[in-house]
Amino acid sequence: MGMRNNLMPGNSEVNDNASQSYMDWKKWASDEFGSLNSSERKYFKSEIERTGRQFPIGSRVLEIGFGNGAFLAFSRENRWDIHGTEVNEILLEEGRSRGYECFHAAKLNECHENFYDLIVAFDVMEHLEQDDILPFLGSIKKILKPGGFFISRFPNGDSPFGLVNQNGDVTHLTTLGYGKIKYFESQIKVDQFFFGAQSVVILGKNPISTTKRLCVCILKFCVEYCVNFLSEPRRYGYCSSNLVWIFRKQEV
Repeated sequence: MGMRNNLMPGNSEVNDNASQSYMDWKKWASDEFGSLNSSERKYFKSEIERTGRQFPIGSRVLEIGFGNGAFLAFSRENRWDIHGTEVNEILLEEGRSRGYECFHAAKLNECHENFYDLIVAFDVMEHLEQDDILPFLGSIKKILKPGGFFISRFPNGDSPFGLVNQNGDVTHLTTLGYGKIKYFESQIKVDQFFFGAQSVVILGKNPISTTKRLCVCILKFCVEYCVNFLSEPRRYGYCSSNLVWIFRKQEV
């Protein structure tokens, strides 16, 4: 996701400079916008498979905070009708120049009700003020079709393993974990479809990297088993640096 737009409105030069500085820090090069490697492709596919639903050609999909455009490219590969939002004007222009339908995140409420089959927000909600999260989720629910899914990923606020991600970006404002997510669910009246560790892509570029990833997964499984055996309540995805939350809008 691009940086949160908390600068004074109207000062476009300052905003553009701040946006470019953030992109430079994230190492998001213009010529790499919309690139998609095999690990990213496998990761996105794995998270979407958690919904248990097939999204056919032409499905209406929205990515909130599309950043450097990897998921936009993944959606285009799947021939979905993909839209994207950002607060970073430079990224918006990058997306539009490559033929994506992009609009500023402030216009989310202007979308048609019951419109999207799938909405994703990877590394977005931690950029919001806590008081802004409920209105944000309310907008998501409004524009999802009945039976549509929302997939979000954010740093693991319930574990020390999430601290590097949460504190690694000056634009992160809110720490999120299981308790807060359950509260938000109760307020917007949706059912939790999944909550837990982000998907892990085990197959690497070579046998050595694959073996390392497999060993890490086994070690994490052992640690999580011990933590959950000794603690109450259960710690979801304790060893994961990020958590994933998926909800489904109820059918009418």
